[in-house]
Formats: sequence, structure tokens, C-alpha cells
Amino acid sequence: MLVLVLVAHGLVAVHIGAMAAAGALLGHVPHLIRLGVGPQLFRTRGRVPLAVGLLPLGGWVQFAEGDDDPFVGRAGWKLSVIAAAGCAALIVVGLALGASLDGLLRAWSQLVEGALHPYDVGAPLIRRYLDRLALEPAPAVGSLALKVAAVNLLPLPSTNGGQLIAGVVRVLAPDRAPSRTPWVAVAMVPMLGLGVGWILALARAL
Repeated sequence: MLVLVLVAHGLVAVHIGAMAAAGALLGHVPHLIRLGVGPQLFRTRGRVPLAVGLLPLGGWVQFAEGDDDPFVGRAGWKLSVIAAAGCAALIVVGLALGASLDGLLRAWSQLVEGALHPYDVGAPLIRRYLDRLALEPAPAVGSLALKVAAVNLLPLPSTNGGQLIAGVVRVLAPDRAPSRTPWVAVAMVPMLGLGVGWILALARAL
């Protein structure tokens, strides 16, 4: 279990690090890089502070202070590039470690099926992955990298897929100010449902 947590933290670092690097290359130096969620384990000081959370379930890059949005209007294409960079880095890592690209395509169906049937589908998938991680660590880590990329490509507000779409919309409609509309809260429901299902699956697998 500890190995899985460390692997997950490493993949989060690859994902978020690629987004931070892409933003810096586009002229937006990050104000904060957050790896992991939940209780904060530590935070560095310096020009770009790094905060690390306990749970390797995500992270983010803050490119502006407060509620300022540096990607308004036609600068929205930068948001799309930054979002794409995170997923692209995970895919490159996955393929470099020997994972098969069709794992990316299977990940979406496994994500839904495992959440809907946490005991019959999700838990066995986790057990098989842990066995593979022990026997073939490199391809197993690569496979997980592709699955994390697949999750982040979902078109939801909190994922890279949603940010990709938001960036394109800002370019096509630059005069329309971004707003937190009710659909954002509604769109988060599927993500929460998936998360609950996989938490149940993990509890059963362990």
C-alpha cells in the first residue's frame, strides 16, 4: 500500500510539474504548486512555494494571487496548452515505462464500471494491479500513468479536459467573462460519485 501511495504521489508530481513548466514557458510563473490534497504535510518557501498534501488524489498550480485570472479572453489558449501538458506528460511517462496505449482507452470503461460495481469489478481490478506492481513495476506504473491521464481528460470542471474546453470557449467568445454557473456544481456530481465508488473498492481490496 505504501508503494502505491508513493507511486501515486510521483505521478501527481509529473502531472502538476508539467503544467507548471508549461505555464512558465508561456510567461506565467506559478505562485503556488500544490501536490496532493488533504492535510498539508509541508510547504517550502521561495519564489514558487511547493505545498504537499497527504493524499495523492490530485493537485493544482496557482498562476495568480487571489481570484485574479490570467487566462481571460483570447489568452484562454494558454489555459488549454497548460491543461494538455499535464496529460501529455503522463502519457509520455506511461508509454516510456512500457504500458500499452490501449490502456488509455480501456481506462474510461474501467473507471465507470469499477465505480458502479466497487465490490465485483473495482476491488478485483485493484488487487490485480497491486499484484502486477509487485511483479512488473515499470509497466504497472506506466499503466497507472495512462489511467490518471484518462481521468484528467474527462470533460469536467475540475479536470484538464474541462480546462481544455474552457480555454477554447474563451478564445471563441473572448468578451464573455467566465462565471461560476450552477452547471459547474451539477457537473461535479459524477466525479464525486466515481470517487465514492472507488473508495469503496479500495476498502474492499485492502
